[in-house]
Amino acid sequence: MRRSSRARASRDHRAIPTGRRWAGRRRPRGVGWRRATCGRRPQGGVSAGRGSVHRRPSRDRKLPKVAGNRRDPVRDHCYVDCTQCREALSARLDGEDSGVQPGAVNAHLATCTACRWFADEAARVTRLARAALATQAPDRTVEPVFTIDGLAAVLQVLADLDRDSTTCATAMMAHNTADMVRATRAALDCADIAVSAHRVLSRRSTTDARVVRTILKAAVTAADRCAAECGQHAGHHGHCRVHAETAQRAAELCRSELQNITG
Repeated sequence: MRRSSRARASRDHRAIPTGRRWAGRRRPRGVGWRRATCGRRPQGGVSAGRGSVHRRPSRDRKLPKVAGNRRDPVRDHCYVDCTQCREALSARLDGEDSGVQPGAVNAHLATCTACRWFADEAARVTRLARAALATQAPDRTVEPVFTIDGLAAVLQVLADLDRDSTTCATAMMAHNTADMVRATRAALDCADIAVSAHRVLSRRSTTDARVVRTILKAAVTAADRCAAECGQHAGHHGHCRVHAETAQRAAELCRSELQNITG
């Protein structure tokens, strides 16, 4: 730079107006302009109008240090996420110490709908569980209706009766005669009664002795009818012969067990 240029730049630097006196006037472009603005342009650009203010860039601004600020190195101990909140709620319902401040949990519940729903459901389930534990179980120490051996034999013969009755009824549907139609209906009724009796007798809970006696009588009646109907066709139908034998054996066993029912 020549000596005349340096003198001109120094003269321009002393003549630079400040503040609002810049508005409407040509700005210098020499070294003096860079010195006057400290190497920064106005925020509004080179040709900023009246009222433009030199502001510090946003990256140099200092954010206030508040709890939870990303630039604040201090951790916010009053903040809990959903997992911590639910664990604290579960511990509170169990009477344990979760290590989380109750105020932080309440503050999270005030802003989280999902955690409020979890809190209500957890409280409801806890009340139901405690009520179930407080309720005394009824006394089921009653005399069994059947002996173990007798019950096992009856259940086995009822299962065989259901199987053979269904097989025989399916085979007899191909014959459209009057006697075969009557035997088919008898076999279907016997299969349904055998299934019902098997379900009633195989329950773990206590069953009324009158119900057991009634269902066994129905099974005996259905088995006697099937033994009579299918016994007429046992000579020329193998399925009728097997069905008649099973029905006769089931009727005899159920009839004998009726005498052993207590209650």
